[in-house]
Amino acid sequence: MNKVLDGDYKTVFFRPWVGQRYGRSRFGRLLVLGESHYGEDEPNRNWTIECIENFVSGVWNHRFWTNIGQVITGQKHWYVDRTEFWNSIAFYNYVQEVAATGPRQSPTRDMFRRGEGPFFEVISALKPSHVIALGHRLWCHMPAFTSDCSPVRAGNRESECGRYATVDGRHHALAIRIQHPSSGFSPRAWHPLVCEFLRLKT
Repeated sequence: MNKVLDGDYKTVFFRPWVGQRYGRSRFGRLLVLGESHYGEDEPNRNWTIECIENFVSGVWNHRFWTNIGQVITGQKHWYVDRTEFWNSIAFYNYVQEVAATGPRQSPTRDMFRRGEGPFFEVISALKPSHVIALGHRLWCHMPAFTSDCSPVRAGNRESECGRYATVDGRHHALAIRIQHPSSGFSPRAWHPLVCEFLRLKT
């Protein structure tokens, strides 16, 4: 984790994962935005970081994390170098409280609403050039864009696209959404859209 970029946060509870080569890899300053944490464990501020560390080290496997690596790299899961990939990007969960005990339960509207301030704090701290939001439900609860841009299209996939500004207004991040990378998700189908998006200039 990059200690320089991941500083102290005033409103963020679940601190983002920031790869050691974030901003210096072929993906640039890419932030992948998840929705929320689920489970019965006592939440701690490093929960997101610990999840990714356990996946990278092979302590456990999960389709969700595997599909993220595949859709961004375009590689089969057995070719994705977990250490290299996850050290190249940042990851953050939008909802800053445990949503429920199981993943098929939705966060409440108030949970999403309370996530807005922390989201802009992370945008301001990490200054991503591109943000990929995971899932339609998350996308529908995110803040309005600071400014719109043309939709992104590739193959038979399409997404709205817009810009989010940092708190001081000096930096803008492009954002799109893709299908949630759980069961039924096809990394191969969504990879061209991700590639097209990452070619865009802010």
